[in-house]
Amino acid sequence: MERNDKCFCGSGKKYKKCHYHISGESKLADMYRKNAAFDEACQNLEITNLCVDGCSICCSDYFFVSENEFLMIAENLMSEGESIESYIEKAKNTEKIIQEQYPELIEKMNKNMSGGEHDFLSSEYFLDTERLEDFPKCIFLNKHHKCSIYNVRPIICRTYGTMDCCAIIANPKVSIQQQDELMKNMLIRSKDKKVIIKRPYPLFCWFARFFDKPLVEVTYRKIEQIRKATETDYFEFSKNCIK
Repeated sequence: MERNDKCFCGSGKKYKKCHYHISGESKLADMYRKNAAFDEACQNLEITNLCVDGCSICCSDYFFVSENEFLMIAENLMSEGESIESYIEKAKNTEKIIQEQYPELIEKMNKNMSGGEHDFLSSEYFLDTERLEDFPKCIFLNKHHKCSIYNVRPIICRTYGTMDCCAIIANPKVSIQQQDELMKNMLIRSKDKKVIIKRPYPLFCWFARFFDKPLVEVTYRKIEQIRKATETDYFEFSKNCIK
């Protein structure tokens, strides 16, 4: 990718003035492209999540995000010069509250998913269907009830109220090709079409645990690799991390 090309993120800025620190051929750049393509398709089809002003009810839901999305958010915070420490502190406080109010959720998070090659993975590690009362709000919801990471928000947030129906907005359920491409952001694929599937976690869990010992060093290595390695190279890196 050339310096004067338009940046892959869809901002319209030149690459050298935007995400120049991220390789244009990297897994992370590809994630940005898929986000931008989805957003553009929604705009062209006039599909928008017309949230009621000040509404942030869905930001207090219990939901999972993939490791790739977590790394994208963390990398964005770092490159924007924001303090990750403040979000880590919020995440740890959230985890304490959940430990007191919903200890069964913490118990599920502590249960290890077996590694290796599988033909089948238990859905218990991927289901986030619990509907909980008074669940702590997302660590990225600011005092104005706005998302502080909106440009890199996870897929579940990007599609809720656009593709998936929100009861408050009462939007119709929609499916577009760009949504299928968007879902690939969660995967890590090899040249021969093998896929590494990582267990998803809530955002607070990612920031509370994966920026703490003994995982913090590996987390920073993953951020470095996902922004410079192609998806196939990142597959090999991730495979070695699992061993």
